[in-house]
Amino acid sequence: GLDPEGLTRAEADFAKAASLYPNSAIRQWQWGSLLQGLGRSEEGLARYRRAIELDQTPHLDKKLSAPQRQWAKAFIENNERLIRSQEKN
Repeated sequence: GLDPEGLTRAEADFAKAASLYPNSAIRQWQWGSLLQGLGRSEEGLARYRRAIELDQTPHLDKKLSAPQRQWAKAFIENNERLIRSQEKN
């Protein structure tokens, strides 16, 4: 585990990397993973969605691995299920 200052630096690094190469599915996935780890599920969800969207482009350098794709899709599905459940209550 990183200390809070380390996590803040890591988040800033991912934000910078994503801004320099915004069409990289892998960078978006990594940023989403970090945000998820920080307990910021909504922001992580947005990054995972973007990663899946970018993964569907024809550019080979922007592709996710099969486990990354499965992880992102499962996170999105679980969060959507949770949101639907909360809306019913």
